[in-house]
Amino acid sequence: MKALKTLAALGAGAGLFTSAANAQLPGGNQAGLNAAMLKLFGDIGGFTSKAEVRLQEKDSSDTMTMTVDFAMLDGKVRMDLDMSGLKSKRVPPETLAAFKAAGLDKLATIVRPDRKSTLLIYPTVRGYAETLMSKEEAASLERKFKIEKTRLGNETIGGHRCEKNKVVVSADNGERHEATVWYAMDLKNFPIKVQMEQPQMTVVLQYRDVKLAQPEAGRFEPPGGFTKHPSAEQLMQDAMLRTFSGKK
Repeated sequence: MKALKTLAALGAGAGLFTSAANAQLPGGNQAGLNAAMLKLFGDIGGFTSKAEVRLQEKDSSDTMTMTVDFAMLDGKVRMDLDMSGLKSKRVPPETLAAFKAAGLDKLATIVRPDRKSTLLIYPTVRGYAETLMSKEEAASLERKFKIEKTRLGNETIGGHRCEKNKVVVSADNGERHEATVWYAMDLKNFPIKVQMEQPQMTVVLQYRDVKLAQPEAGRFEPPGGFTKHPSAEQLMQDAMLRTFSGKK
């Protein structure tokens, strides 16, 4: 019974964790917005940074916050998250402890538009899974976008003088996505802060320690020596079962 309760807690935490990781590219229509969000970076072909992510649900006073190591190279995106830094009343300490015990508390997500796939890597258990994008997601990457900016003023964010804009990204299929964006003038107009109002939540991303040098291409590849699993769900299940059975 205790093991079943732990599994249930892990499952609940996994749902929250997945939404938190995906908040780097949040969405109403997830596929279209993911593609649109990449357009906010303009001509910046590569960078590394840390990103402070804050999710505020409209029907709750609870705020979920986390820090993600973020890297981008020619449209490829990598996000590394350590769940021990995730703060939310909806994720109890015992759930985080159970993830850590199973070796699932650290996760790297790699989005590969060129391969139309996403890699989920769990470094502690040395395993990964690759998931193909849906037809909708793949099609969104091929769309043409138009960006319209309305200047709202100047503000200083994290020591960087920024131009604050209302930004509307329109796709050739009629989809529109809006955000308030603070562009750092001393970082080649890097979008150092982005705020988006979604139907169910407000999402705020603020970048720091931004380095505009291109990251190594190998960071966006499957890791050598890791076991490939047929799905992320199977990987997590195997890790949990090893933990509960006492096997390493």
